[in-house]
Amino acid sequence: MKKKRKIKKRFSFAFLLSIISNYILATVFLLTVISYQAQYNIDIQEWYIFGIGVLGAVGLIVSSKISKFRVFIHELKHSILIGLTGNILKDFEVKEKTGHVKYQMYQNKLHFAPLISLAPYFFPLFSLPIFIAAIFLRENYIIQSIILLGFSLGADMTFSVSEIHSHQTDFQVIYGGFLVSALYLVGFYIMWSLACMMLAIYGAESFNTALNIAYELALKLYVDSV
Repeated sequence: MKKKRKIKKRFSFAFLLSIISNYILATVFLLTVISYQAQYNIDIQEWYIFGIGVLGAVGLIVSSKISKFRVFIHELKHSILIGLTGNILKDFEVKEKTGHVKYQMYQNKLHFAPLISLAPYFFPLFSLPIFIAAIFLRENYIIQSIILLGFSLGADMTFSVSEIHSHQTDFQVIYGGFLVSALYLVGFYIMWSLACMMLAIYGAESFNTALNIAYELALKLYVDSV
C-alpha cells in the first residue's frame, strides 16, 4: 500500500499579523465610510455607477467559458507573489483545466509562504493597478474612475471566490487549513472592497480621514488601558 505523502504545513507570525491587520483596517475603513455618509451629502448616483461596474464584471465573467484563462490567472497570482516576496519562479505551466508553478523559496523568506499559497484567492490583480491610477487620475476622471474601480473589483472578487474549494491543496498547506485561510480571505475581501469604495466615492482624501480615525481609536485604547 502506497504511503500517503505528508503535507508540509505553512504558518508564520507575519501571516498572523496580516490576518489581524486586515480586520483592523476593515474596521477603520468602515468607520470612515459611516463618517462620510453622516457628514456629507454624497450623490447616490456614484454608488449606482460603482455597483454597475461590480455587477457588470461579475456577469461577464460568470457567463464566459474561459477555463484556461481562469487557470492562467490562478497561476499568475502565485507567480506575482513569488516575485514580490523576493523568491525565484522556476516553472510556470497552464493547461485547459489545470496548471502549476514551481519556485525556489529562500530560508529568510519562509514567512511569506502562506501568502504565496493564498495568492490566487486574494491578490487584486485587476483592481490594484486601477486603484493606483485612480489615486492620481480620479480628480479629473471621476465617472471613469468609479466604474473602472467597480469593474476591476468585481473581476477580482469573481475570479478569487470562484476558485475557493475547501479541498484545495493551497488551503491544506496552511496551519488550520480552510478555516484559517477563510479567516484571512474574508478579512482581506472586506478591507479591500471598502478601500476601493472609499477611493471611488470619496476620493483619495478619505484615507487621510481614515488615518485620523485610526489615530483617535489607538489613542482612546491607550488612554483606557492606563
